Amino acid sequence: MKIISLLFTVFIYFIAQNSYSQETLKDSAYSADYEKLKTLHLKQLISETHIESSKLMMSFMKKMNRKDKTPIKNPDDIINWVKDNMEQTDFLSFTQAEFEWGIINKLQMESIQENQEYYNFMIVAMRKHGVEIITDEAMNTMEEYPEKFGLPKDFKKMRGH
Repeated sequence: MKIISLLFTVFIYFIAQNSYSQETLKDSAYSADYEKLKTLHLKQLISETHIESSKLMMSFMKKMNRKDKTPIKNPDDIINWVKDNMEQTDFLSFTQAEFEWGIINKLQMESIQENQEYYNFMIVAMRKHGVEIITDEAMNTMEEYPEKFGLPKDFKKMRGH
């Protein structure tokens, strides 16, 4: 009976060790992927095409003079909103708005192509660890580098961290 009890204890010990080892491996894989994702994200944030498209997008949004701050989910709806609300905007004409919107779209596409490794790795990391790795990295990067997102420097304090 003592031998069975001893074997059972040893068996439980090895199961616990194996479980702990798998959890440690999972944590280290998550950490490694998180760091790679962050590195690629920061590289994307400092790319010329991203910086330029972000500046132009902020200028475009400001010219819209949109009172409703609810995000527009579909990018096509942005230019449609401008068309339907031209009198409210600071654009001289709808043609000007379309032209600026076209430049923004072109730069965003160039930024995606230039930073393809980041976008590809986002998909890999999300499949491997779930969407949480993307949201964790994005929020932490926003808190650490708020100026790169056009946010106030005290963004972290504003979020209560």
